[in-house]
Amino acid sequence: MLTIWEGWLEISPFSSDDIRLAHKEICLPDITDILILAVKFARHAGLSPSLSADVDSSSLLTFN
Repeated sequence: MLTIWEGWLEISPFSSDDIRLAHKEICLPDITDILILAVKFARHAGLSPSLSADVDSSSLLTFN
């Protein structure tokens, strides 16, 4: 699991505890950086981002 917060940049190196617990928290300066990271992870997983077609949806991006 990866938790991403918005705030001061804080990305500590991965440790054996992070791998064992399967959870990592990082903090990025703004929402743009968070979206870029999410898109890079999705593309790495073979997914393609697209804007949500539902105007009533709270989703900004969907990945297929």
